[in-house]
Amino acid sequence: MKNTFKFYALIWAIGFAIFSLITFLPMVSAEGAEITSSFIIGYIFCSLLFAEQLGCGYFVFKEENLQKVFYNIPIVKTSFSSLVVMIIASVVLSLIGVPNWLVAVICAVIASFSVVSVLKANFVSEEVAKIDEKIKAETFFIKNLTVDAETLISKATTDEAKLEAKKVYEAIRFSDPMSNNALASLESEITIKFKAFENAVVSGIACAETANELLILVEERNKKVKVLK
Repeated sequence: MKNTFKFYALIWAIGFAIFSLITFLPMVSAEGAEITSSFIIGYIFCSLLFAEQLGCGYFVFKEENLQKVFYNIPIVKTSFSSLVVMIIASVVLSLIGVPNWLVAVICAVIASFSVVSVLKANFVSEEVAKIDEKIKAETFFIKNLTVDAETLISKATTDEAKLEAKKVYEAIRFSDPMSNNALASLESEITIKFKAFENAVVSGIACAETANELLILVEERNKKVKVLK
C-alpha cells in the first residue's frame, strides 16, 4: 500500500497547491486588495485540516492488509468532509467581515469537530475489525471441516463411500457456522469421528455406520448452537 499512499500524497500536494493559488492569487493580482487577519486565520485552519487529511491518508494507506484499508476508508472521508466545511466557512466568514475572534472560534470549533469525528471513525473501524476477526475465529471450525468434507468426496474409492461422503458434506455444509466455547468438547469429538470416517472412505471399507455416527454428532452440535444463541 506504500505506492497507494505515494499516489495519494501526490494528489494531496496538487490539491493543496491549487487551494493556496486560488486563495492568494486574487489578493496579489487585485489592486488595493488587503490580506485581512480573518483571511489569515481561515487559511491557517484550512492548512491544519489539509495536514490532518494527509496524516489520515498515511494512517489508512500504510496498512498492507487490504481489508484493514477498507475498514479505515471512512477516516479519510470524514477528514475530507471536515476540510470542505472549513474551506467554505473560511471563505464565507472572510467575505462577510466577521470579527477576528469569532472567525477563530468558529474555525476552532470546526477543527475540533473534525478531530473528534476522525477519532470516532477510527474507533468504529477498529471495533468492526475486532468483530470481523471474532467471527472468523468462531466460524473456522465448520468452514474448515466443510472444505475437508468436500475434498473427501473426490477421494472416495467406491460408489457407496462417495454417496456417504456427499451426505456428510451436505450436512456439514448447511450446519450453523458459529461456534462457541461450550461446544469445544463436541467439536473435538466430531473432528475425531470425521478422521475415522475419512480413513474408511479412502480405504474403501464399509463407512455407512461411521457416517451415520458423524451425522448424529453434527446434528447434535447444530441443536446446541441454537440453544446457545
